[in-house]
Amino acid sequence: MNSIQIVAVIVSCCVGLLQAASLPDFLTPCKGTDPNLNQCAETEANKVIPKLMKGYPSLNIPVLSPLKIDQIKVENTGQLNIVINDAVVRGLEDAKASKFNIDLKSHNINLRLNIPNLNIQGEYEMEGQVLVLPLNGKGACNITAVNGDFDIAVSYTLYDKDGVQYAKIEKVDVAIDIKDAHLYFANLLNAKKQVSDDINALLNKEWRQVIHDLEPAIKETVSLIVTQVGNGIIDKVPYAEIFGNELP
Repeated sequence: MNSIQIVAVIVSCCVGLLQAASLPDFLTPCKGTDPNLNQCAETEANKVIPKLMKGYPSLNIPVLSPLKIDQIKVENTGQLNIVINDAVVRGLEDAKASKFNIDLKSHNINLRLNIPNLNIQGEYEMEGQVLVLPLNGKGACNITAVNGDFDIAVSYTLYDKDGVQYAKIEKVDVAIDIKDAHLYFANLLNAKKQVSDDINALLNKEWRQVIHDLEPAIKETVSLIVTQVGNGIIDKVPYAEIFGNELP
């Protein structure tokens, strides 16, 4: 799973709608019939994001600050293969949710998550090409995405379990807009430090292309996390309770 695991946070945003009978007191449901449902969801999501950073096992929410991910992969892009092992992600505690658009009739939820500084550190292995450079290497890495907007579109279906209606996430799409990035990969080309540092300087100058090469993995990871964590939560809470037992 990936840094932009942001997404456990995102699910938390949706979780901010759940009923307090099943959840901690700080989680307040937004009623599905509320004409200001989108604003309510934004307000409640931003209240609970800081509170969920330590995790909540009974809701299948992992510790988010810092978030530990066994492995992040970028592969089969035709240009670049990267594996980051033992990744540690920081910065989720500063995430802000906005632009909610909840359509309970079409079963779609859209929102934006802004993260000022999303930092990923770990041990990387790289093989492939970035820009015009054939690159390989192995060692420590440090990646920071600055002022990133993650637009997330979730679609879900409903099903019956023991005579009660529940929801299930079927698809998650993610669009990414990052304003700046800082990158460091130790031991590039297994060369001397000065050569490796010079290559890193070029990668930072052309950070947009590097982030573009990393984008498929970011999107896939965010989608996977939203799906797994989201379904883990809504599998336990009846659909009506998620929206305060008031559906349109």
